[in-house]
Amino acid sequence: MATATRRGKTLKASLSEKPSQGQMLPEAVEEARRRIVQAAAEAFMKNGYGATSINDICLQLKATKGMIYHHFDSKAELFFAVHQRAMDINLGGMVPIARSGQSASERLKAMTEEQLRLIILHFPYMCAARQGVELYLLGSTTPAERLILRRLIVRRREFEQLFRSVIEDGMRSGEFRSVDSDIANKSLLGVLNWFTVWFQPQREKAQDRDKIISGIVDFIMSSVAKR
Repeated sequence: MATATRRGKTLKASLSEKPSQGQMLPEAVEEARRRIVQAAAEAFMKNGYGATSINDICLQLKATKGMIYHHFDSKAELFFAVHQRAMDINLGGMVPIARSGQSASERLKAMTEEQLRLIILHFPYMCAARQGVELYLLGSTTPAERLILRRLIVRRREFEQLFRSVIEDGMRSGEFRSVDSDIANKSLLGVLNWFTVWFQPQREKAQDRDKIISGIVDFIMSSVAKR
C-alpha cells in the first residue's frame, strides 16, 4: 500500500519530498498539510514533544490517523515541520527590519517588538521551536532526527545572527555600550525565548499585551544603551 511504502522511507528522505497527492489539487494538499501542522503545534505546546502522540494530534485536528499519515510519516517529521514553520515566521519578520536603513537602536527596538508580537500571534509554533532547541541541546533525539534538527538549528543561528549584527552595529556607532556582543545577544534572546514559557496568551487582554511588550522592549534597550 502507498501508506506502508511511505512509512518505509527514512525520515531524512521524507522531509525532502512532497507527499503523494493522489486526486487532491495542490492547493488542497497545502491546506491539509497546514491544518495538520497547526494541530501538531498546538498538541506539542500543550503536552511537550515526548508526551504527544499521533492520537493527540488526531484529537486536536478532529481527523483520523490516515489523514495525517498520508502527508507525514511520523510524529518526528511533524515536529520538524512545525519547527520549520516557526523559523520561516521568525526570519520573515526579522530580515526586513535588520537590513533596513534605520539606526541600530531603531532596528533593535523594532526587531524586539516584532519578535514579541510574532510569538504572541504564533504561540504554539514558537513553543514547539523552543522545545526543538532543548531537544537538540540535550541530545534527546535519534541520530536520524538529529541530522534534520541540525539543519533547522542552522536556520535558527541565522536568526540569532541578525540580532547580533545589529548589536555590533550599535556598538560601532556608539549607540550601545561596548560589551561582549555574544553575551549580550544570548542574554537578549534568552529574554525572548523565556517569554514563551511564562506568557499566557489566553489570559492577557490586548492592552495588557501592549504593556508587556513595551516593558520588555524598554528593559532590553536600557540594558544595551550607552551610559
